[in-house]
Amino acid sequence: MNLQVSGVTGKEDKKVYLNFDDGDKAAEIRLPDCSILSNKGFNQEELKQLKDYAEVNQKELWEQAKLVDPMKAFLG
Repeated sequence: MNLQVSGVTGKEDKKVYLNFDDGDKAAEIRLPDCSILSNKGFNQEELKQLKDYAEVNQKELWEQAKLVDPMKAFLG
């Protein structure tokens, strides 16, 4: 399972996007509300586990997002 964490987006209404990828399965979850934005292939139990992971680890995920340099990520 791969997880990509976006940088923090928005000036006042800040958000972070999490992209989970597991072969032919993919899902996107938005923080802070932990809403599922997209799903391809994960069943409902797996989605619940991803959402639970995002909720439990939200503090660490926000800290990781603060370290993302958008230009460096864009340019590779």
